[in-house]
Amino acid sequence: MTKILAGRLFAGNFLPVRVPLREVPADGTLREQIEAAIHQATGERLSWPELVRTAGGALPVIMLDGLDELLQATGVHRSDYLRQIVEFQQGETDLGRSAAVLVTTRTAVADRMRFPEGCLAVRLEPFDDEQVAQWLEVWNRANQAYFAECGRRPFSPEAALRHPGLAAQPLLLLMLALYDAAANALQHGDEGLSHADLYERLLLLFAEREVRKHVPGLDEERLSQEIEIELYRLAVAAFGMFSRGRQRISAAELNDDLANLTVTPAAQTSSFQSPLSGADRVIGRFFFVHRSDAVQDGVTLQTYEFLHATFGEYLVARLLRDELGRVVGRWTAASAGPYFARPGIEDGLLYALLSFALLTERTAILDFLAELISSLDTAQVKDLLIRLLQGAESRTDQSYSGYLSGQSTFITRHAYYTANLVILAALAGGGVLGSELFPGGGHPRIPWRSLTALWESRISGDALAGLTDKVQADRIWNDGNAPDLRIHLTDAAAPTRVGGFDFAWLSTHQDRQWHLGERSLRVAHFLCGPTTDALAHAAEPAIDTFEESFDAWSYLTGTDRSRLSPGRIMLEILMDRYTAQEDPTGLYERAFRMLGPANDLIPMATRLRCLSAVLDLIDTDVAGADRTRPVPEWTPVLANSLRELHDDLAEDGHDAHARTAVEKAVSLYRRVNGADPAACRPELAEALLALSREYVDQGEQRSALRTVEEAVILHQTLAAGDATALPRLAEALHALATRHLAVKNRAEAVRAAREAVAVARGLTRADPVTRQRVLAICLKTLAEALNHQEEAIAAEQESVDLYRGLAADDADGWRPSLKDALDNLSYSLSYRGELQGALAASQESLSIVRALEQQDTDRWRRDLIWSLDNVAFDLSRLGLHEEAEVASQEAIARCRKDPDIPTNRLGDCVATLAEIRYLAGQPERALPAAEESVALHRALYDAQPAQWRTQLARALNALCNVLVGLRDLDRAMAAAGESIDLLRAENGDHSGRNLTQALLSLMETLVVQGRHEEASAVAEEALACCEDLRTRTEAIVSWWEVDALITAGRLVATEGRPRDAVRLLVKAIEYAEDRETLVIAACDALRPAWLRRPEPVEAAYREATGGGLPDRVTAGGPPADH
Repeated sequence: MTKILAGRLFAGNFLPVRVPLREVPADGTLREQIEAAIHQATGERLSWPELVRTAGGALPVIMLDGLDELLQATGVHRSDYLRQIVEFQQGETDLGRSAAVLVTTRTAVADRMRFPEGCLAVRLEPFDDEQVAQWLEVWNRANQAYFAECGRRPFSPEAALRHPGLAAQPLLLLMLALYDAAANALQHGDEGLSHADLYERLLLLFAEREVRKHVPGLDEERLSQEIEIELYRLAVAAFGMFSRGRQRISAAELNDDLANLTVTPAAQTSSFQSPLSGADRVIGRFFFVHRSDAVQDGVTLQTYEFLHATFGEYLVARLLRDELGRVVGRWTAASAGPYFARPGIEDGLLYALLSFALLTERTAILDFLAELISSLDTAQVKDLLIRLLQGAESRTDQSYSGYLSGQSTFITRHAYYTANLVILAALAGGGVLGSELFPGGGHPRIPWRSLTALWESRISGDALAGLTDKVQADRIWNDGNAPDLRIHLTDAAAPTRVGGFDFAWLSTHQDRQWHLGERSLRVAHFLCGPTTDALAHAAEPAIDTFEESFDAWSYLTGTDRSRLSPGRIMLEILMDRYTAQEDPTGLYERAFRMLGPANDLIPMATRLRCLSAVLDLIDTDVAGADRTRPVPEWTPVLANSLRELHDDLAEDGHDAHARTAVEKAVSLYRRVNGADPAACRPELAEALLALSREYVDQGEQRSALRTVEEAVILHQTLAAGDATALPRLAEALHALATRHLAVKNRAEAVRAAREAVAVARGLTRADPVTRQRVLAICLKTLAEALNHQEEAIAAEQESVDLYRGLAADDADGWRPSLKDALDNLSYSLSYRGELQGALAASQESLSIVRALEQQDTDRWRRDLIWSLDNVAFDLSRLGLHEEAEVASQEAIARCRKDPDIPTNRLGDCVATLAEIRYLAGQPERALPAAEESVALHRALYDAQPAQWRTQLARALNALCNVLVGLRDLDRAMAAAGESIDLLRAENGDHSGRNLTQALLSLMETLVVQGRHEEASAVAEEALACCEDLRTRTEAIVSWWEVDALITAGRLVATEGRPRDAVRLLVKAIEYAEDRETLVIAACDALRPAWLRRPEPVEAAYREATGGGLPDRVTAGGPPADH
């Protein structure tokens, strides 16, 4: 095929390079194999690059022919061969020498390959009926003269298609055509021609041809003997493949087998050439046997296989038929003697052939045997096989002992041999009784169980499964009403559904094993174990319905070490309502333990599927029960188990099932609480809080709020009569405040948070650690609800003090919480413009993170980078630029050193460095960092625009400020415009603040350019955005926005625009509110403008506020020369 393809490729466009893998070094690299093929084809030592250079731009097409031969002949492990091809192609492409590669192989070795992603596989399908007819049309036309000369009819498609398994394969179709051409044997219309007859005739014809060709002039008797010798040798090859469990055999293995199983002498030669090996003589003469050659270490290695597996399977069946006939003949001809295990039964060859693999592993062998064995006296054959089975343990025939010596142990060979004897006995007699195999009057199940236990222990899993699929042991009652077995073969295409587990039949058996599942039913029916039958008998209907659920079985659960399956537990729960047992909690608890995340013996998908069914059953058992009946006493216990199950599932991330479990628990607690309001209050309250968390995780904020409100009412009722319930009330109120914040109910959030803090402060009877922990949590929530008001700072500071006290007693346990509290405090102080306090908090947080990082680097290395960046930012705002750069550089260095740090974190740190340098008056040093930050965030934005839009906008705004400082105004305008466009596409408080600052940066750029009218319009939009944000969030304007307004006002004032400057600075003073430092800064920015032009400034201020300028602006009066 590759030769034809190479010939058809257009020479100007392609350079075909055919590499027959059987002829090149098998252990060489791909390039070495290609160059070896080039040498064989051209006779020259030409390297691959040299050949490609001569191609004149044509695309090299490398055809690696016969990968299957390389693998089978050498036995080398080259499963990564295709991966090596991909790597070769990638390397060639990198060097500018792209190459296409085509690999041919038979599908027999596909399971030994790893296919790279994107690899295209093309399978050559067998002939269909139309293609068979087309092939025969060509054949008949080519042989028309021969048919006329010999008086033969053309080979018709109808005759060929009576044997579809052969006709569909081109080489085998050729074989059929050659066979029919001899005497039109396939066209005589003999409807009685069996499958076995066809193979017999084919093999006899080709064997006769080979004998006549190599040994001419033989008389008929000698010819017949030589034909049988040829077929015997072929059968030895077939058995060699069968016994080794594969479809091929190496030349060395076949030579060994022939030496151990053939009694005829080796062929002699008078020439100086080496005599042909047995493998060469057997295989080399028959074209329906495929030979694979490959070169390894300079030696040509060979393997063989039949072009169609059924040739080997027929030869196996044929040799067994012949040997059974010979043994029966010798046995019946022997003189009278002991009938049982008579030494005269010579079974050496049978034992050699039948002690390595089961006949049931190849269905075709059994089919052929069923046809062939009918030519013998089947009663005698069956009798012989039973005697061989009964004497198998004491057999003494050691002939053929060298065959496959060392491949298996005695006991394993004994297991395979006895199993094959039973198979053959059942085949020969149309079934065999247990009482025939084990005479003596006892129950046949006992020796049968012993025998099958031997098979189960020694025969491989797949082989044993095939045995139970194709051989069935039916439990019957004989004519004397005694229990018996009937062992028989089943239809492999449609195996009989087993059933009828009769305990009377098993009356005295004491075995205690059991299995579940469809496969286990079949094995149980075959092995005849009593406990197996007991469970199978009970589970059979359920397995028919819930078969997949019963696939995972026999796993250890529970303290009683009982073995259960998910299906068994579901069955017990389902059946429990119809039994006298009133309390199903034990069943549910076992189910939850088995199906929960802790039991990793069962695949999670199976557990979750079964868990859904179990949770549905709860509705029927309790939640959906008759409301007029009393609530069962065990209901709270079941609800508690569901809560535990919820916690396990939630921790493992199985959110949907966790939610279902806690919903069921809440439903059960509500039923109990509805019948008795004092019952299960704490449990219901806690379950409601857990359910609210599930709602939050799934974005159902309103449902979460309603659930928490119900929990708070329960906790308030509990706390009214029990002071020990106060901590949980405080935590519930904290949760309520959090839920109100999530739905923008800020006033309600403040009310709930204040109440939570009040409750927490009153925890005088709680232990100090609990009180401090609960109070700190509640204070944090109160600060969040107060939204940066001055009171919020006090709450956060108190929270920090509480955690600092806890950490003093237990540093390892509380330092992480203290660190989080300090970060919150630092942010809030920075938001309000209290920069010194913000820096102190962030520096203390940094010192904690450094200590934590030394103890657990993996856990804290990212937090350390974040803390360093925060400290650098706070230092820069206070003008401590050198210290700020040191911290920033350390953060950046850690980011660059650690490949696990996300790109956005590095981008943020670089942006901080740019801002530090900009504020230090070094815009030229700030520019590279600002540009890098933009590049990093742009790469993230290009991949995921929605996630990284705001971050890119912030980086662009920072770049704009730097460019304004460098007076690169065109680029500054572009950066500001892109930043604003990005932020306008966003929604949310955070993007609103960024948009305000971006608009102010654009305004500054316009002012510097002298585009004052445009700047004034942008300033109006910035003020409107800021006002909208202030109204929407109900929060004070952050220090960052106020500072940006002051900076913009100062710049506008210096450009001679007093009205615009006053408008900006008046808003800055208004937004500063109680923050004196910001008010002072705004006044100080306004004073220079007033000093230059007092009247316009005073008029603009009076217009904006209705009053006069602040004293700080006019202190000392205007200049004398004004």
